[in-house]
Amino acid sequence: MNQTYDIVILGGGIAGNAVAYNMSLLRPFAKIAIVDPLEYGELKVSVVTFMEHLKRYKITNSVIHTYSKQRFESISNIGYSTDLEEEAFALIDYGVACRTLQERSGSEIIRDRFMKIDGEEIVLESGLRLTSKYIVDTMGLFSPLRDQMGLEKPELRTVLLFGKYKVNPAQIRLDTFSYIVGNGVFDGYTSNGGWAYPCGEDIVEVGSAFLVWDKDGRIKIDQRMRSALENSLEQILQTFFPGAELQDELHERITAYSPTKTVVKDNVLFLGDVAGTGDPFLCANCSRYLDMSEYLTAALAAAVQEGNDRHLQTYQKAWNYELVHYSKRRLGRAEILFKKSLEQWNKILMMRKNKSSKKTLASRMGKVGYTLKYTLQRYPLRDVFSLLLTEIKFHWRMRLINPKRPDLKYFDLIRDRQEDVIFMTPSVRYLRKIVSTLGGNK
Repeated sequence: MNQTYDIVILGGGIAGNAVAYNMSLLRPFAKIAIVDPLEYGELKVSVVTFMEHLKRYKITNSVIHTYSKQRFESISNIGYSTDLEEEAFALIDYGVACRTLQERSGSEIIRDRFMKIDGEEIVLESGLRLTSKYIVDTMGLFSPLRDQMGLEKPELRTVLLFGKYKVNPAQIRLDTFSYIVGNGVFDGYTSNGGWAYPCGEDIVEVGSAFLVWDKDGRIKIDQRMRSALENSLEQILQTFFPGAELQDELHERITAYSPTKTVVKDNVLFLGDVAGTGDPFLCANCSRYLDMSEYLTAALAAAVQEGNDRHLQTYQKAWNYELVHYSKRRLGRAEILFKKSLEQWNKILMMRKNKSSKKTLASRMGKVGYTLKYTLQRYPLRDVFSLLLTEIKFHWRMRLINPKRPDLKYFDLIRDRQEDVIFMTPSVRYLRKIVSTLGGNK
């Protein structure tokens, strides 16, 4: 059996559904299919992201809890808080957010598993074959399509273990979400820290993370790694939430920390963890998926409208501008950042906590001098020079190679129509289905 679509999106997460939604704003009658074997809500994902993005995409119905403060603290219970704008961040129900975007896009959901590309057809596990001019791969780190095409995968990955716990209400700051650092080394794995997201008066989501290099793309959470993650998580619980009771099972995930170089190959575009779109640090994962989906959709809409695949390369250029060069700086920092001891983290946090509110020239120079002295005392000169060189290269390339973002014809139109409620009304979605059924103009 063969079915034909304008666009087939492989993967039904936030990235894939954002592409379908944005495409429906530009091409309301395009025939779009989303292929994913899992029902919404089956995939357990921990997401805190910017309220600004949730409001722009009108998926605030997925919000579980909002935060107006951000806190960094070490496992020694030393830390500092930063006041944010009112309700700047929110913990969301990932499944609800994905389902809402899919319903508004009017795209067709196919509950099946991708197997391979056979000529011009997409072969699914059930034997169903799909034909599409363009394919968007958002299947995650272990995408078989990227393997089939022989493309590289993200080398640096974050391994996560998290769950919801019932705790003493006195242990929770309801308006604050926390990053926890300085956990140490567990069975050879260096901890990337952890987090604590309040979900209610006596419920908090607590997680632990490891940063792992995986150049072959074969890493799995085996028993040794799982045990190390559990020990790191237990350390966090004993420090901040003694007596906590697990409310559900623990969930494990592997996400990308570094981007790939290639996101466009022939008629296939890549977005999400399969390409390392996100940045797990500072809650920038989901927001980057949404932002980059707009670049991808703008390039895709231009290619569909004009029948010219060269427009797809504007997405690659936008990718290079937004992520690749930025990531080189981030990876350079990561190599030094996650070597810090608990003593080093405590000194950094105390310095931030006690910093002067007046940013005079003297205070700035004093801080620079202290930081330089501290850095040279703690790290080999080779590492300091390498990090400095990474920063210089980043700013040099951004100034000379990418002075501005690529010109994407439909990018601003997406933002305009996100504000236009007419594109989300039931009548328009119903009309779209009628036209699609009758085979009318797209």
